[in-house]
Amino acid sequence: MTARIRIARLALAAVIAAAGGSAAAAQLSLLPAGPDDLVAAALVSPKSAPAPVTSGIERAPVQFAWALEADKALATPPPHVAESREYYTELAAEALAKGHPLHATAPGAVVRISPLGQAKALQPAMLSLSRDGVDLGDAIENPATAAQMKASGAEFAEGTIAFRIAPQAGEGRFLLKAAGVSGRYLLHVYEPQSEWSATLSTAADTAFAGGTLEAFLSLRDAKGVVAPTRLRGALSAPDGRVYDVAYASSDKGTAVARIELPAGVSPVPGLWELHGFAAARAADGSPVLRDVKTSFALVAPTARLEGSVDARRDDAGLAFSLPVKVAAPGRYEVRAVLYGTAADGRLQPAAIAHGAAWLDGDGSLGLAFARDMIGPGLHAPWELRDLQLHDQARLAKLETRAVALRIEPEAPRSTGPER
Repeated sequence: MTARIRIARLALAAVIAAAGGSAAAAQLSLLPAGPDDLVAAALVSPKSAPAPVTSGIERAPVQFAWALEADKALATPPPHVAESREYYTELAAEALAKGHPLHATAPGAVVRISPLGQAKALQPAMLSLSRDGVDLGDAIENPATAAQMKASGAEFAEGTIAFRIAPQAGEGRFLLKAAGVSGRYLLHVYEPQSEWSATLSTAADTAFAGGTLEAFLSLRDAKGVVAPTRLRGALSAPDGRVYDVAYASSDKGTAVARIELPAGVSPVPGLWELHGFAAARAADGSPVLRDVKTSFALVAPTARLEGSVDARRDDAGLAFSLPVKVAAPGRYEVRAVLYGTAADGRLQPAAIAHGAAWLDGDGSLGLAFARDMIGPGLHAPWELRDLQLHDQARLAKLETRAVALRIEPEAPRSTGPER
């Protein structure tokens, strides 16, 4: 810790420790970003910044805060892990007419077939299911058309057929046929009772355009992670662009992809989708397929926190002014949680504050914690945690810091003789 930062923190500690009726101010520097924090290394140029996706956005500045219960622990949710027991396969009409082998790893698989483009619509009477040459007509359970599924709230293309393989038919190899078909079809198989699943997660839920993002893909059975025989992936943008993604197997079994992200964000608002496709062989040699997807936000770094933080303590409470470097005009917001030290020495949440304003260029955003929110039983050290910067005009999270500021107690005064 540099002497300048240390002195600044001690000065602010003196502000917080001051008696009522006093007013003082100090400056601090943000703590170094942690490994899981989101901080932009560089900002976009003003010319390449995306246009705001919200129209008529409020421009008046606003600040608000509320007290938190000290005994309620706050935790950052872990990255989302998507899990799948399903897969998709595109089939030509000839393959369906001849019979497509379908390998079920558990009883009760749900099957859906949808026509693509101008393919002929399907009807329940066109389908048949067999095993070892024996027709299993009664194994096609609860067939439903697109109209019937729509009535229950599920939208699928006209001509879609869905059914469940009756649980009493068991698992293993089936032959699925469709008579009188033409064109191409999308086959979806979902096995809710299967011990085989694929999981997919990303290192963060937000990434910067032109940066990198790590993704983790695993295939598992009842015993644990299984080494896949085939892996591939794709990244799809909200505007329809698709990019190939390469997963590499690791010695721990989980495949990892280090994705070089496109330099530009999508002109169509929405989340980007990451897909993983894995295949393996079951103990009996039958193929196991799993498709899994997750999503994340790809944003342009239009602003970041930069510079010294002004802190002020007076009769009203404790307030921070955080400097913001701005590359594109917009409405920006900061939010953070103030922690204080309780009598037992533990840090406890005191209050959460938000502040937002329209910024045409570099400026600052404020956070104010009213005196009655902080609580009489809390004292230094103080910490400002879960600090976030958002671009409200572009619906983008731009910065996160798990621990942004730490304010130490006032240094003890010397009791020796003056020198």
